[in-house]
Amino acid sequence: MGLRGTVQVPGDKSMTHRAFLFGGIAKGTTHVRNALEGADCLASLEAMRALGAHVERTAEEIRITGTETFQEATIDCGNSGTTIRLLSGILAGGQATYVLDGDASLRRRPMKRITEPLALFGANITGETAPLHIAGTPLVGTTYTLPVASAQEKSAVLLAGLQATGETTVIEPIL
Repeated sequence: MGLRGTVQVPGDKSMTHRAFLFGGIAKGTTHVRNALEGADCLASLEAMRALGAHVERTAEEIRITGTETFQEATIDCGNSGTTIRLLSGILAGGQATYVLDGDASLRRRPMKRITEPLALFGANITGETAPLHIAGTPLVGTTYTLPVASAQEKSAVLLAGLQATGETTVIEPIL
C-alpha cells in the first residue's frame, strides 16, 4: 500500500515579485496562482496598479493586465528592497517621472548598486537612498559586469535592457 496525496508548497517571495512586475509590463493578462501575499510582494503588485496595470484578485488567482505606458506616479515600496530596485530598472526607460519611496528602514538602504549600472544605459535617477527620483528617458544597451552576485542588481539591469536600444549583456562573477 503506497502513500498518496496532494501537497501545495507555499508561494515563493522572489518568484512572486517577478510575476507581479513582469505581469505589469507584459502584453495581455498574466494569471498568478499560489502567490506569496506578504507585504513586500504586495508592494510590487500595488506599484504596478499605480503605474496603470489592471489588477484583479480572486480567491484562486491574481490577474494582471499589463500596460505599455506607465503613468506618472509616486510609489510607496514599503520595506521592499526588491520592489524599489527592480522597479528602477523598469521605470528608467519610462515615459514620465516617478518617485520611489518607502518606510524609514528602506530609506536607509543603499541604492547605488542599481543606480550606477542603470546610469550606464543613460538612466536619469537621483538619490542614493529612497526616495529615488526617476525621469524616464530612452535607454541604450550596454555590457555590465556585476561586481558581486546579486539577483536584484542583475534583474534591474536586465529589465532596463528590455527597453534599451541595442544589445544588453550582463556578466556575472560566478556561475
